[in-house]
Amino acid sequence: MNCTSASACTSCTTSLNRANTTTCACSANYYETGSACAICNYKCINCTSNATNCTSCSDANRSSPPTCGCNATFYDDGTNAACKACVYPCLNCTSASVCTSCATSPNRASTTTCVCSAHYYETGSACAICNYKCGNCTTNATNCTTCSDTNRSPTPTCGCNATFYDDGTNATCKACVYPCLNCTSASVCTSCNAPLNRANNTDCTCSAHYYETGSACAICNYKCGNCTSNATNCTTCSDTNRSSPPTCGCNATFYDDGTNATCKACVYPCLNCTSASVCTSCATSPNRASTTTCVCSAHYYETGSACAICDYKCGNCSSLSTTCTTCSGVYRSTPTCVCDDHYFKRLDCFVKFVIINVETVLWMLLDVQLVPILIDLYLLVVVMQPIIMMEQILFVKLVYIHA
Repeated sequence: MNCTSASACTSCTTSLNRANTTTCACSANYYETGSACAICNYKCINCTSNATNCTSCSDANRSSPPTCGCNATFYDDGTNAACKACVYPCLNCTSASVCTSCATSPNRASTTTCVCSAHYYETGSACAICNYKCGNCTTNATNCTTCSDTNRSPTPTCGCNATFYDDGTNATCKACVYPCLNCTSASVCTSCNAPLNRANNTDCTCSAHYYETGSACAICNYKCGNCTSNATNCTTCSDTNRSSPPTCGCNATFYDDGTNATCKACVYPCLNCTSASVCTSCATSPNRASTTTCVCSAHYYETGSACAICDYKCGNCSSLSTTCTTCSGVYRSTPTCVCDDHYFKRLDCFVKFVIINVETVLWMLLDVQLVPILIDLYLLVVVMQPIIMMEQILFVKLVYIHA
């Protein structure tokens, strides 16, 4: 405003924001408009001609004048002279929330946010992979925010749901295999599907004497100790007297009663049999009537070890050869079968005496006072001998002297 020379002022036209009254130059961070000192842009410490034409920058993290933009890894917030550092995971950015490049680029979703891609989490220096159980995770690999499979339980653990198991590798839970209801692996059950008649909850195999139908444990046939596929396909037999699997029929000299596991021994005189009363072969075969009953033939009796012949007097006998149940011919009586009175005891009772009662005749003679009389009585004896087929007349002279 006043001066002592062209360059030496004594007062300034507008004193605001001027350094002194000698030069009347604008103070730092101001520039001369031609009529006043105007403030420089916040980026500038000093500027000239206009507010953004910096001659020096307001922050060491700004690049060279005249623009004085922020250096890499810093951003300009549009207000403050100092550039602000980009926040990890941004490497470069245009604001606190908008990256232009990422600090570590692998496994990041975009360069705008630099967040980790799905199934990765931020460690603070990189994106690390989440545990296979997680869809996404945070802080650490096993702290799931979402699960990798619909058959996994809620976050953050994401274990497999009931009836599924975790194989320790795959994101997808695997279904427990029947007969497991719940399991920890393909071969280790923790509970069984259709648990009745199963040996344990570890493998859920059927108990002894039961077999797997595919939906339950069913009982094996009585012949089987154990069986497979069906009730009669034995893998072991229920009795030592049964033959080899799979049929497990009874061994020779035993029979199957159709109900019991234990084979029953055939009863003497059967050697082999189909039941307690029906033989198929005899213990001792000579002199037996048939192989069905194994009873002794006619004229033989059971000793307990064989069929022995009865005494000649017996038609049939029991217990002993002389204990007759029927006799070998007429004129004999059980159980001794000796000849009846008036019959000769020969091989058979074939000699018969027809006797006129002598005593009766003699008394008749006495009644007619024939004393003494020498009585010659001839008794006719008919000798029956079928073997030689002939008749003989035997005369017996009886003498009775009456005293």
